[in-house]
Amino acid sequence: MPGKEHCFITEHAIKLLDEWEQNIIAPEFDNLVNEYCKYPDTYFDVNGGGHEKALPYYFETDGIQFHYIPDTPVADKYRYWNVLDGKLTPGCKSENLNWKHAKNGFTYYLTNAVGCLKKDKVKEALSFTGCLLHMLQDSTFSLHSLEGVYGTDLFVLDRLFEYGDDFTKMPSNVMVGDIPAEAVVSPSHTPASLGNSISEAVFILYTHYAATSLRARKLTFQIIQKRVEGKIATDQFREMFQGSTKLIADVLNTIFHLAADKHVKLPKLYLSDIEPIERPWGIPGPYRFTTMLKDNAIVADGKSGPLKLTVDGVEREFEKGMSFGCHVTTSFIYDIPKDVFGEFKCFVGLQTEYAKTGNAKVEFLNNGKIVLAKKIDAATPSHSVTIKKPEGLFEIRCSSPDSARMRTVITLGNPELGTLKGL
Repeated sequence: MPGKEHCFITEHAIKLLDEWEQNIIAPEFDNLVNEYCKYPDTYFDVNGGGHEKALPYYFETDGIQFHYIPDTPVADKYRYWNVLDGKLTPGCKSENLNWKHAKNGFTYYLTNAVGCLKKDKVKEALSFTGCLLHMLQDSTFSLHSLEGVYGTDLFVLDRLFEYGDDFTKMPSNVMVGDIPAEAVVSPSHTPASLGNSISEAVFILYTHYAATSLRARKLTFQIIQKRVEGKIATDQFREMFQGSTKLIADVLNTIFHLAADKHVKLPKLYLSDIEPIERPWGIPGPYRFTTMLKDNAIVADGKSGPLKLTVDGVEREFEKGMSFGCHVTTSFIYDIPKDVFGEFKCFVGLQTEYAKTGNAKVEFLNNGKIVLAKKIDAATPSHSVTIKKPEGLFEIRCSSPDSARMRTVITLGNPELGTLKGL
């Protein structure tokens, strides 16, 4: 992304902050807007002096700069399978490097920004902050949104769009053009802190980063199509700009609240709203390429309907949760921070429309250890689940016998993460 977009987003995000937060930034406002939020780029300015300025704030994981971090792997979740002792088994399994790099980078920059602010080292704090903002802005605005979370390379659209002999209509060139001035508009948004500790903020920030990136990716497709057709995509650019600005404002708000030890009451958190570090893709049966739905389900006629379970003989609908088809092994894994959440609660069972034919085993694992296992079938279509102090790699694993896979649909109703008492 051109440097000026970094400046625009940073400036408009600062304008959304409370007065006390803006007052902290004020002595370094111009530097944060015009210099610090460009450090990940100027790090490569080895001849012009930019490298020396950016070097103290550089961070990497496995030799890769926290800037354009690796993509979330998808292919091995649906493409590679083996047969072992006559049974279908998952093949190779890759590590989610996007989460690994994001977790490390978010933790490093939030820790340093907050730590420096606590010592009144505002310049250093905002320099670390600027690097974090830059990465988030790249990921949530324009072409770089194609990378990262379930992403691919920057030039994939050049291989998919028809542009004939006019190279100016190549998607990578189309997006280089200036953002319409009318799109640079501050959103209506009240910044919110993402956590009352570094680890909690990292956990929640990852979900916000993922959601904003994915939305920006869809808008990028729309912008390219309009520009190739000679149209102005002001509305799409504005939505993308405002989405990135909201995220940056929340990150700034989080940093200032953590530095000031100002704890805030966070909204109720549902696991279905959190981005997992591993999820299934391409499950056979009614979900197949849909794989998973949040807050609704595929009902028996193949259409979308409410989440429903039969609980103690009574059909019950759930506003929050998720529904998915069951395969050989269907897993959702979350990396839950330590000493943040007191318990996990949910209802788990067969989506009502499939309750007479489904059959599955559902296991809940904490750091690889099974803490609860339940069977669900026509006789016992659901269970109430409570797990104390979920933390680390928290997995929901479902498996179904060969004869039942094609007709087993599992629903998690109200999968709530409750904070520890006293927070």
